[in-house]
Amino acid sequence: DLDYLKRGSSTVYINVPVGNVRQYASVLRVLIGQHLTGIMSSRDYIAEWPICFFLDEFPQLGYMKPIDDALDIGRDTKIRLWLFCQNLGQIYQHYKNADGILAACNFQSFMNINDNKTAAYVERRLGTTSGSYLDARTRSLASGPELMGPEYENKVVVLGRGLKPIRADKSWLSEAPAFLKRLPAAIRDSYG
Repeated sequence: DLDYLKRGSSTVYINVPVGNVRQYASVLRVLIGQHLTGIMSSRDYIAEWPICFFLDEFPQLGYMKPIDDALDIGRDTKIRLWLFCQNLGQIYQHYKNADGILAACNFQSFMNINDNKTAAYVERRLGTTSGSYLDARTRSLASGPELMGPEYENKVVVLGRGLKPIRADKSWLSEAPAFLKRLPAAIRDSYG
């Protein structure tokens, strides 16, 4: 029974120690898949507020049909997926429709890009800029090597559907006590 999620302000945390996601992947797939499928199958009920799933390191779970389904039809039931991974190669490894997953994202954020495939993707999505009046050549807004270099080490590149790209500074949770104190103790304590 998933009514506790549909009623409003419930929060469920599944916290797995770093490096143990693969060890618990089969159990995590069942828990996450059961919740996604259960919410999507409740056509008679639409949540008042979006139901957000924050799935850090989601490619380590392997392919999950409920994730594909939630991207296709989850909006109708107010499911919102926030998918996190180390690089795009992880998504392409486990999902045949990796391009569809990327296209379904309203926003994509990239930081500490460390592989050529992800850098090329972001460079392509950023597009080009024209030179000055004296130099009409176009160039990439940011090249792959630039995106992987020190200039972007403490930056986040945010790409939003239909919006201009954003180059933002990283903010560290450990340096934001007002936000840190709002976290559950188990998570807050991991920040020392």
